[in-house]
Amino acid sequence: MNTYRIYKNVSLGDGSTVEDFSLVGVAPRGAQDGELPTTIGERAVIRSHTVIYAGNVIGRNFQTGNKVNIRESNRIGDNVSIGTLSVVEHHDPVGRVEDARLVTGSGKYASDWKLPGQLYAHFVRSDRAHADIVSVDASPALKHPGVVAIHGSGPGRRGRTSSASGASS
Repeated sequence: MNTYRIYKNVSLGDGSTVEDFSLVGVAPRGAQDGELPTTIGERAVIRSHTVIYAGNVIGRNFQTGNKVNIRESNRIGDNVSIGTLSVVEHHDPVGRVEDARLVTGSGKYASDWKLPGQLYAHFVRSDRAHADIVSVDASPALKHPGVVAIHGSGPGRRGRTSSASGASS
């Protein structure tokens, strides 16, 4: 006979352990048993007297200390440990809940993309605080190899672009 209870609509990952006197998937006030899905990843360890309310999404390798109370509708990441006698209130993200590919370094960021004909932008700001810029001569910068265009603003340049071909818009 089990001395713990797993309610309806709970998905408990492979290799997980639920210890005595724990409740998993308890419907919060205003919800019916099984109405809110509860997902707990593989290899979780839920120690005795822990109460996990319904509507939580919990990652892999999760573990609790004894007598932990996790309220409804939380997102808890992989490899999170919640200590003995802790209370996690409802609607809180805990741990790294971002996409796993970004957390593990296997994701792609904007700087990782290399496209044919790709251009880069470099922003230059005034080195004088509160200065009134009277004019900007872009011609020296346009002579540098690889410079395609300069977009500027300020008196007489608002939204204008100068290109290496000499065209100006």
